[in-house]
Amino acid sequence: REFKDGITGRHKDDDEQAAPAEPALTAPPAEPAPPAEPVPAARPAVATARAAEPAFVKVKAGDTLWSIARRAGLELQELCRLNGIGDPRHHRLQVGRSLRVVPVNG
Repeated sequence: REFKDGITGRHKDDDEQAAPAEPALTAPPAEPAPPAEPVPAARPAVATARAAEPAFVKVKAGDTLWSIARRAGLELQELCRLNGIGDPRHHRLQVGRSLRVVPVNG
């Protein structure tokens, strides 16, 4: 139908006169995916990163146990354990001292 402003459109009564719809196209069934290749297990990123870093760091002026642990990617408690430090609140660092940041076995 054409309306007075020149726009064409359909009316609900036009559905009765419309041609039947074409059947919907369907895609052929998909072939099954080939079995996935086994992925080699990745080594933990922490172990890889620590292996490339030195096992010890030298204490510099202004360092704290917390800042050294953070730079080495360790928890403060782990740094203290590796270096035999009982209470980090009462430990005084000495500039030039070496602290272990990697466990002895890895």
